[in-house]
Amino acid sequence: MLHIPYSLALSPNTPSDLNAMSHLAGSKTWKELSFPPMKSDLLLRAANGEETERAPVWVMRQAGRYLPGELRWRSATPIACVTASNDASESLGRKQGVHCLDPTRPLLPFDVPVGAPVFHGRAARAERPLTPEFLAVRKDHSFFECCQTPSIASALTLQPIDRYPALDASIIFCDILVIPQALGMTVLMEPSKGPVLPEPLVDPSHLARLRKDVDVDRELGYLFEAITLTRRGLDGRVPLIGFVGAPWTLMAYMVEGGGSKTFEKSKSWLYKYPEDSKALLTRIADVCADLLVGQVLAGAQVSRGRLGIHPSPPAPFTSDL
Repeated sequence: MLHIPYSLALSPNTPSDLNAMSHLAGSKTWKELSFPPMKSDLLLRAANGEETERAPVWVMRQAGRYLPGELRWRSATPIACVTASNDASESLGRKQGVHCLDPTRPLLPFDVPVGAPVFHGRAARAERPLTPEFLAVRKDHSFFECCQTPSIASALTLQPIDRYPALDASIIFCDILVIPQALGMTVLMEPSKGPVLPEPLVDPSHLARLRKDVDVDRELGYLFEAITLTRRGLDGRVPLIGFVGAPWTLMAYMVEGGGSKTFEKSKSWLYKYPEDSKALLTRIADVCADLLVGQVLAGAQVSRGRLGIHPSPPAPFTSDL
């Protein structure tokens, strides 16, 4: 398994580091990519642990839920996001301090107290309105078609930056469940239910349905192309963030067949099939690592792992998994 940092901020041109990462990722060659010079590096300096003049701000969910009146911002650590998706995050938000701003206009960086990083988190309700520009794209394309078409994914990534130039970073339009797809599973995005995996992993015999070796360039190359297109489309305005889902989060989706409030099936897997669970998590983690490295090679300047809405594994398994 390839281990890389939780967050990795890169300068626009670091060919020696990129060549080394390309070798680690298994790529035979590294093609030089040139991008416009950065006009704003606030996020990169924060990611490197430097003291900054203010907190970096960006739209975490780029699905169009950022119209005035729908903004709900929270304080967090510079490279983390507090969302409004469950009780735990609500509690965390209260402990860290919630900044409820004027809902009649978009958030601006100077609205936030110095030293209080703020992010636009997950929309609390799926029925909240989407921006006209997002709907104009989505009416003719399915969700995963948007993710898997580089030109569309790039256009959707740029929309928040075009609408709110004061933002300090952009995050690539994609979904954590492209990894189960790369492993050979079917993932559907149903409007009324969200993500659905119609053929979940019921027991270890179903592991045979998964690809043993995933070529991320072949299966997920569309994401790398979207990242490169987006870096050029940003024209150096702000840095670009890439991401993957955490292995346990992805395993939970793959076993549950979608989202869950109890995670009964995925937790049962850990108790009933501990060795097979470790093997599955390792296989997922390997793809996650290769995907993160590939994103950086394609132009992402910060990469992050997302825990999603799933809780941590049961305590007896935390140290092993």
